Amino acid sequence: MDIANVLAKHFADTSSENNYDNQFLTLKHQSEALPINIDTNEQLPYNLPISLFDLQSAIHKNLRNASPGPDKIHASMLKNLHPNSLSYLLSLFNSILLHNSYPPSWK
Repeated sequence: MDIANVLAKHFADTSSENNYDNQFLTLKHQSEALPINIDTNEQLPYNLPISLFDLQSAIHKNLRNASPGPDKIHASMLKNLHPNSLSYLLSLFNSILLHNSYPPSWK
């Protein structure tokens, strides 16, 4: 068995419902059945618009030079965007988040 399979089996066994008592499992199932309300006006950090600094940091620090996705956009293209294009991308991302309207291919 390779290491990945050993780790997968360990985590599956550890998180198995067999490790929990019935009272906890009942509460867990009831809680998981409730829909999560993501509509809030609360100004938590994860509800705020993306800043230009955050976008630039994500592009330059976290974006790897991997093969492009279905959009055919390479990481090097994003890393070399003109400031006007970067502002447009930021506006697009914030609009998507604000209106909770994601492109189907992102889901």
